Amino acid sequence: MKEKVLDILNDESVKINFCGLKKKLGITRKHLDDELRCVLEKLELDGLVYSSDDLYQKFPSNFFIATVQVSKKGNRFIFYNDMAKYCKEQNLDGVLNYDTVVFRKEKKDFIAVKVLARKMPNVVCDVKINDDGIKYLSAYNSKNNIPLVIDHNSMKKLVEGERVVVNLSTEKLDGVYIATFVERIGNKNDLDSELTAIAYNNGFVTKYPDEVLKELELIPDEISSDDLKGRLDKRNDNVFTIDGKGAKDLDDAISIKVLPNKNFQLTVSIANVSHYIKYGSALWKFAEENTTSVYLINSVMSMFHAKISNGICSLNPLVDRLARSFVMEIDNQGNVVDYKMINSVINSKKKMNYDDVNSILENDVIPSGYEPFVNDLRVMEKLSNILTVKRENEGSIEFDSSELNFKTDANDKVIETEVTKQKTGENMIENFMVITNEVVAMHFFFLACPFIYRNHEVPMVSKISETIHLFKQIGYRMETLKDNVNPEVIQKMIKSICTKEEFPVLSVLILKSMQRAYFGIDNQGHFGLALKYYSQSTAPIRRFLDLVIHTLIDYYETMYEKVEQIEGLEDYLTKICENASIKERCADKAEYEANQLYMVKYMESRIGEEFYGFVADINPYEVLIKTTDLIEGYATHEEISNQNFKYDPESKTLIDKKAKERITIGSKVLLKLKGVSLENRTINFEILEYNLDTVLERTLRK
Repeated sequence: MKEKVLDILNDESVKINFCGLKKKLGITRKHLDDELRCVLEKLELDGLVYSSDDLYQKFPSNFFIATVQVSKKGNRFIFYNDMAKYCKEQNLDGVLNYDTVVFRKEKKDFIAVKVLARKMPNVVCDVKINDDGIKYLSAYNSKNNIPLVIDHNSMKKLVEGERVVVNLSTEKLDGVYIATFVERIGNKNDLDSELTAIAYNNGFVTKYPDEVLKELELIPDEISSDDLKGRLDKRNDNVFTIDGKGAKDLDDAISIKVLPNKNFQLTVSIANVSHYIKYGSALWKFAEENTTSVYLINSVMSMFHAKISNGICSLNPLVDRLARSFVMEIDNQGNVVDYKMINSVINSKKKMNYDDVNSILENDVIPSGYEPFVNDLRVMEKLSNILTVKRENEGSIEFDSSELNFKTDANDKVIETEVTKQKTGENMIENFMVITNEVVAMHFFFLACPFIYRNHEVPMVSKISETIHLFKQIGYRMETLKDNVNPEVIQKMIKSICTKEEFPVLSVLILKSMQRAYFGIDNQGHFGLALKYYSQSTAPIRRFLDLVIHTLIDYYETMYEKVEQIEGLEDYLTKICENASIKERCADKAEYEANQLYMVKYMESRIGEEFYGFVADINPYEVLIKTTDLIEGYATHEEISNQNFKYDPESKTLIDKKAKERITIGSKVLLKLKGVSLENRTINFEILEYNLDTVLERTLRK
């Protein structure tokens, strides 16, 4: 049927409706209508047929199909001729993140003609009333216009000020998209509904469907004697967890021994989620769709219900838990000389937090209750230092680890911010998780079994060269890049600027010049970690692909002789890897949006106050700024005390030739907060001073 349709629509001048197409194809039976529609939809997605106003024709030569991607800051891009191209908001009415869209190119602009498919169709809307008293839906925090309508019966039940979720179709009627009401999520002035809206708008389902809740009833609260069969009993080991203070989903626990040959035996025990969550179950399918837990400020949208994530699968203290333990013998140079992966049962002796662990390791202050674990922590610190040196020698790249945290009162008002950095405890856990993931990836790579890898490919020479050129243009010393990029090159760049006060903004420039990490079934190595093999298997409570890896390990242990008989396994793994890579970006975007929301909430009561900050970027219209407390905002060129600056696109610099002054990325500036926009989540500054020496002098005086 496909070939016959293409023969009929072999010329762009031919336009025919559905009935006419049926007639030419000789289709008389109505039950073949659906088959024909499926063929036409597939041909349109393939860019061979185009439909408009119920007429079908050959796909126009000046049209093309692309997927839209929305950056963390809301800018929209498409990939055209292997290049990411910016799209103007006014040309993308009704287009959502990761939509498949038909575009028309007009000079330098890309115009959305038609949405073919939606990856994430849920849209959050506020219920509003216009000047004529008519109720309507307005897409929440959307930069582009989304004209939409739901059925009359659903609409009349809604009240002004409510926030709701609708499912947006690709179908248009009189220029308006048809949508289906999904659910209410709260009031527009409620902070919880803001966070729920952010999660929904980035493709995450925040409520568990009935079939998931029904399956939860079958999940036990405690392990049984049958669960212990075939497991190594490690309940007497001195094992414990180390996490942030508020953590409740405890994926990993650690223990250590020094062997007679002076090597270390590090055991990383991971929650055995695959024992409870089976392939094809409702719980599995829900996790497959969301792919990750989403952490938004002080709340979490968990991939698994609390009964699993905080209960039976969480390695809580002083209770028996099923685990998969990765036991590694590591020599004094940080090499893994032996390892084994075993099903186990553990009993964590303590739930530790990073603050207490850092107090012991960095200040030799031992909080109450930690006395039995101090020696093990010291041994772990020694091993971690060995692993850090090994990673650095091999070229592992360490970017700025500064994070902005918010403290709220009982009414969810942001009362304080805090900038934190990774310390000894955090680095130690990171080292132990990295080496575990490396061992797992290496093991299955050499077994040549279908598997999931976390890939981070070598950056393009052109991108790194552009960044080096930019650094040189704005006054930093950098070595010229030769023919190839290796991790040591990036490591050198970072080391040359890491002691500078403006490092948090400079580090981002280097990060942007690198490739994005992704999941795939073909191992490509991990450039940033300077590793040949890498996976992610240490957080199956929080990441779906980690659960899949544990499920694969289960399969391969019991079905090793029949691995090749698992039909469609590689296709399935490829599909879920692609989805997880997309959802990872969506989670990053959601977390960024939540941070922006809380920044605005924090700053809205500080209008008129002064701050110090660094220029993070400059474009033809505005200066993007990050304060020393990591608050992000902007100032237009007109909001600089000296308005004689001209923008130089090559160096992304503002230059005043007459005064012989310039503002560059990394420049320290004195700012005054002019205003905030809760609706747009933006913070607007005025730049009072921009001369570096003057500002530094004032800083010292204060």
